[in-house]
Amino acid sequence: MAAASAGAALLSSLAGAAARAQGLHVIRPAHNAIVRETVAFRVPPSEAPPGGYVAISIDDKFVTAKALPASPGGPIFLWDTKAGNVKDGDHRVTLAVYTGGSNSQLVGSDTIPVRVANQIAVSGREAFKLTYH
Repeated sequence: MAAASAGAALLSSLAGAAARAQGLHVIRPAHNAIVRETVAFRVPPSEAPPGGYVAISIDDKFVTAKALPASPGGPIFLWDTKAGNVKDGDHRVTLAVYTGGSNSQLVGSDTIPVRVANQIAVSGREAFKLTYH
């Protein structure tokens, strides 16, 4: 029980710090982008400190925290929108980047609104049947 409340306190403090901080700029995907399948979130290499980590929240729910990639410029988070129960529609992805070490500091956070569109809507007039011979 104590471990659960300590974990909740840590998440609450991370979320509060992320909400107060600015200075992170997600360059991919663009705000309000239509996304599908696996989405790569990228920040400028200067905003991804070596040994740091990123905390990810989707629709204001903490999802995970993970180490930043060792190579600068790589994606800091890959979101598989086909896994789990991600519904098509609008979502908000918040990334909060922290320095590493025992005294980690918030570098900044950014919330990216995206629209997941894994299903392709086709009306009766546009539909056609594929056959193989």
